[in-house]
Amino acid sequence: MHALLLAAGLCAVAAPGLAFGPGEELVYDLSFFGAEAGTVRVDVGAAMELRGKAVWPIVVISRSAGAVDAVYPVRDRFVTYWDFAARQGVQAMLVAHEKGKSRRLSIAFERGGADGGAATVAQVEIEDEHGLERFRRELPPGAEDLGSAIYWLRTRPLRVGDREELPIFTGKHEWTLVATVLGKETIEGKLGKVPAIHVRLATVLSGKLAGRRDLDGWFSDDPRHVPLRLDADLLLGTVRADLVRVEPGRVESPGHD
Repeated sequence: MHALLLAAGLCAVAAPGLAFGPGEELVYDLSFFGAEAGTVRVDVGAAMELRGKAVWPIVVISRSAGAVDAVYPVRDRFVTYWDFAARQGVQAMLVAHEKGKSRRLSIAFERGGADGGAATVAQVEIEDEHGLERFRRELPPGAEDLGSAIYWLRTRPLRVGDREELPIFTGKHEWTLVATVLGKETIEGKLGKVPAIHVRLATVLSGKLAGRRDLDGWFSDDPRHVPLRLDADLLLGTVRADLVRVEPGRVESPGHD
């Protein structure tokens, strides 16, 4: 549930500069089988320093509602600290309260080199009803948490036919995000008719979880690449996230070509 809520809400914008910044707010309605399921709000915070890097905190608040809230209540807060100059995550933190259980997760990334060619190491802390666990994990170069990965995707050109791949680390599991730009469409929602770029998001899992799961996302067909809609076909039905409110932030250039 958390990964879906997160993917529904997170994203940022296109090269050569970043056409988003502090103050941007995106609000989504979630539906399950067409019925109300919850909301996701995403806010870009003011610049701050974290572990020697200038970052923007991207805060995602997820709340279940309706019948879903009665069966599986969700109250999650996820923050990914985005290095807007390097266009990569520095640290991700999750505090989750789901179906009466609480969990805390922290992932701090140590990058191998300025060119990103060396391995990435993650310092991980997980705390739940079983106790506190700390460990290090060596990851492929350029690995990201899911939130930073979606922001990175928004910085890509998203030309029809483009295919992007990025290794993802969720705290224990590793997988590859494969994004394929299928075409341009006009979608209609609470914000009216909007020109959009249709992107197929495939999660390619390995090991015991080997397999492939596809999501369909629609991003605004403009330099901001705002995520407008996300559809996920699950075993029990389709979950949809629709953008219902957007507040643009300050456009700031990190000086990255």
